[in-house]
Amino acid sequence: MESGDQATKNLRAQLARVQEEFEAFKLKSKRDFESMHEELTRKHDREMEELRQKYEQMIREMQMNASNDKEFVQNELRKKIM
Repeated sequence: MESGDQATKNLRAQLARVQEEFEAFKLKSKRDFESMHEELTRKHDREMEELRQKYEQMIREMQMNASNDKEFVQNELRKKIM
Protein backbone atom coordinates (compact mmCIF):
# COMPACT_ATOMS: atom_id res chain seq x y z
CA MET A 1 0.00 0.00 0.00
CA GLU A 2 1.18 3.51 -0.78
CA SER A 3 2.11 5.94 1.87
CA GLY A 4 -0.10 8.97 2.37
CA ASP A 5 2.40 11.34 0.77
CA GLN A 6 2.86 9.13 -2.28
CA ALA A 7 -0.91 8.71 -2.73
CA THR A 8 -1.35 12.48 -2.52
CA LYS A 9 1.39 13.02 -5.12
CA ASN A 10 -0.22 10.46 -7.44
CA LEU A 11 -3.63 12.08 -7.07
CA ARG A 12 -2.18 15.52 -7.73
CA ALA A 13 -0.39 14.21 -10.81
CA GLN A 14 -3.63 12.64 -12.06
CA LEU A 15 -5.52 15.85 -11.37
CA ALA A 16 -2.92 17.90 -13.26
CA ARG A 17 -3.11 15.49 -16.21
CA VAL A 18 -6.91 15.64 -16.26
CA GLN A 19 -6.81 19.45 -16.10
CA GLU A 20 -4.37 19.54 -19.03
CA GLU A 21 -6.58 17.20 -21.04
CA PHE A 22 -9.62 19.31 -20.20
CA GLU A 23 -7.87 22.51 -21.33
CA ALA A 24 -6.78 20.81 -24.56
CA PHE A 25 -10.36 19.66 -25.12
CA LYS A 26 -11.67 23.19 -24.51
CA LEU A 27 -9.25 24.63 -27.06
CA LYS A 28 -10.09 21.97 -29.64
CA SER A 29 -13.82 22.52 -29.07
CA LYS A 30 -13.40 26.26 -29.51
CA ARG A 31 -11.45 25.79 -32.76
CA ASP A 32 -14.02 23.30 -34.03
CA PHE A 33 -16.87 25.68 -33.20
CA GLU A 34 -15.16 28.58 -34.94
CA SER A 35 -14.45 26.43 -37.97
CA MET A 36 -18.06 25.26 -38.19
CA HIS A 37 -19.30 28.82 -37.72
CA GLU A 38 -17.08 30.10 -40.54
CA GLU A 39 -18.13 27.26 -42.82
CA LEU A 40 -21.82 27.88 -42.16
CA THR A 41 -21.36 31.61 -42.71
CA ARG A 42 -19.70 30.97 -46.08
CA LYS A 43 -22.45 28.54 -47.02
CA HIS A 44 -25.13 31.04 -46.01
CA ASP A 45 -23.48 33.83 -47.98
CA ARG A 46 -23.17 31.58 -51.04
CA GLU A 47 -26.82 30.50 -50.82
CA MET A 48 -27.98 34.09 -50.39
CA GLU A 49 -25.99 35.17 -53.44
CA GLU A 50 -27.51 32.34 -55.48
CA LEU A 51 -31.01 33.37 -54.40
CA ARG A 52 -30.30 37.02 -55.18
CA GLN A 53 -29.15 36.11 -58.68
CA LYS A 54 -32.16 33.84 -59.20
CA TYR A 55 -34.67 36.50 -58.19
CA GLU A 56 -32.92 39.23 -60.15
CA GLN A 57 -33.16 37.01 -63.23
CA MET A 58 -36.85 36.42 -62.52
CA ILE A 59 -37.42 40.17 -62.28
CA ARG A 60 -35.62 40.75 -65.59
CA GLU A 61 -37.75 38.08 -67.24
CA MET A 62 -40.94 39.57 -65.81
CA GLN A 63 -39.97 43.03 -67.04
CA MET A 64 -39.21 41.65 -70.49
CA ASN A 65 -42.52 39.76 -70.55
CA ALA A 66 -44.37 42.87 -69.46
CA SER A 67 -42.73 44.84 -72.24
CA ASN A 68 -43.61 42.16 -74.79
CA ASP A 69 -47.18 42.01 -73.50
CA LYS A 70 -47.52 45.79 -73.74
CA GLU A 71 -46.23 45.74 -77.30
CA PHE A 72 -48.62 42.92 -78.22
CA VAL A 73 -51.63 44.75 -76.76
CA GLN A 74 -50.67 47.96 -78.56
CA ASN A 75 -50.40 46.09 -81.87
CA GLU A 76 -53.77 44.40 -81.34
CA LEU A 77 -55.42 47.74 -80.54
CA ARG A 78 -53.91 49.29 -83.68
CA LYS A 79 -55.34 46.45 -85.75
CA LYS A 80 -58.81 46.99 -84.27
CA ILE A 81 -58.63 50.75 -84.79
CA MET A 82 -57.72 50.41 -88.45
